[in-house]
Amino acid sequence: MSDTSKNLFCNDSTEAERRVSRQFLVANIVWAAALLACAWVAKFVQVESFVLQLAVAAIPILIGMVSFSLFIKMLRVMDELQRRIQLEALAIGFAVGVLYEIGFTLYTRLADLQNASSSLASVMLFTWMGAVLWGKWRYK
Repeated sequence: MSDTSKNLFCNDSTEAERRVSRQFLVANIVWAAALLACAWVAKFVQVESFVLQLAVAAIPILIGMVSFSLFIKMLRVMDELQRRIQLEALAIGFAVGVLYEIGFTLYTRLADLQNASSSLASVMLFTWMGAVLWGKWRYK
């Protein structure tokens, strides 16, 4: 591995790629912490004020928007192969998410399940992460 990369799968990252990747990582950590904190508040704290309810719901969305904008920025500085891996992973994550949601919705209607919960975002996120690792291994 050359001195220009700390990435297990790729040894030709540029300084711009590493910088944006670090920013993206920090944004995702802040986003996860905010999401956990807001979920805790939603579960354990009785928030009566509409404005506070809106704020608790909006905080993770706003931080997520920063994270997604950094992801787009990261895509723009990536080389063609890394961009291809990311876009294929996004396509796979989206397709699995659509199929999951269709199947889950039909199943809950057929089984007449009340208050069935689903986490489409988690399915798409973990599928995307797995597809990125698979793509990096595949194109190694």
